[in-house]
Amino acid sequence: SKLADGYIESDPLDEVACVAKVEELVKTRKIDGVITFWENAVPLEARIAELERGEPLEEIKIIRGSAAVYAKSRELSSRARKTLDIITIEKGPERGEKYGTIAIDEQVAQKGTQIRCIMPITKENAEKVKKFMAFAEVRHEQFIPMRVKISDSKGCMVTYGSETESLSPTFCVYSNAKDKIESMCYYFEKVWESATPAEERIRELEFGKAVAETVNITP
Repeated sequence: SKLADGYIESDPLDEVACVAKVEELVKTRKIDGVITFWENAVPLEARIAELERGEPLEEIKIIRGSAAVYAKSRELSSRARKTLDIITIEKGPERGEKYGTIAIDEQVAQKGTQIRCIMPITKENAEKVKKFMAFAEVRHEQFIPMRVKISDSKGCMVTYGSETESLSPTFCVYSNAKDKIESMCYYFEKVWESATPAEERIRELEFGKAVAETVNITP
């Protein structure tokens, strides 16, 4: 394996011992922690380049576990100074209240951050959506293939899967890489353009059908 190769390369005189070490890690399932640590580690060349240029390192990081995922979500919200764009699922408002992300969203909105959010608006979540609309612009989209949060076009996190289909409810990808963020911004704008304003969607739910605009025509 690549992990075993890494051990061997670091000490070519002790191949037997290193292979035995990897086998032990696999048997005890400690290999999962080693792999996660390796996935999130910064390559040496990239770290040196960061120090020399004095610029933030571009990274793509896998985040696992509900606590870590929601901690990153709160961090992205708190860092937003100009814009915060969100695509979430039907239960997004409920979970946002539970894990404290909505409270932070409201705080940054009061300081001038523009918040836009796309989500499925249903009879079940309409009242919570109304609360969110007090400080954010919200639109309705029925099908959400992935959940997205973009903070100031400088950092984003993505969770793949809809409400019923998900790779993992405790798995997401965070990145501050320019090309990754640009692609997510483009995706958000395309969905935003075609989404229905929340006010219109809620009227539709409350009255049972789309409300047509009344136009007075003077002969």
